Amino acid sequence: MQSIRPSLNDPKGDTLFDPTMSPIPRYALAAFLGTCAAVVIYTTVDGLYHFATIIGRFLRQPEWAWPPLSDRPWTSTSIIEFWSFRWHQFFRHMFVVYGARPGGALFGKPGACIGAFAVSAALHDLGLWGLGRGIEVRTTGTFFLLMGVGIVFEFAFKRLTGRRVGGFWGWVWTMLWTMCWGTLMIDGWARRGVVASDFFPERRRPGKWLVDTVVGLSSRLR
Repeated sequence: MQSIRPSLNDPKGDTLFDPTMSPIPRYALAAFLGTCAAVVIYTTVDGLYHFATIIGRFLRQPEWAWPPLSDRPWTSTSIIEFWSFRWHQFFRHMFVVYGARPGGALFGKPGACIGAFAVSAALHDLGLWGLGRGIEVRTTGTFFLLMGVGIVFEFAFKRLTGRRVGGFWGWVWTMLWTMCWGTLMIDGWARRGVVASDFFPERRRPGKWLVDTVVGLSSRLR
């Protein structure tokens, strides 16, 4: 992301949507950058968990204490499937206790769903606030609330048709709903400088070295 759109690699932040491009390339680039961000989040969280698992097993902790963190979220054929077990479940207990249970008690199954995602929205907005540049509910918080809305849509689909969302078209629906709203969320993060953060020192970033190498070879072949 920092190589394709260098202006993102600035703590002041910048948008994913390049105003110098025509609409279709602009939105296509933003969607691609949003997808890259999703890959970065997934691999970072999963990689750190695997590293912690190695340490835990080295210390002779039982295997059941380190269950798989996620399960190929890109293969999800419904939003329910994506968030139920394919994406990481680090905060599941918090979402259930403070969101799903109160929401369910007030408004039933849809309330439980929206309540859980409302707590998730607050948690992620709080993380964004930690940058010292405020929060952005209209992108970050709204993304998670809309994931709950998408699941409510799937509840309604099952009630109307008697079938669960799934299969190829379920996958298409899941990817479109999560990535479209997700791109807007990542744009909010980018405008607040999140994309400029470096998890490793400049000389110890294998991903950057690989991208720079590919870009350098491509420029020589032109």
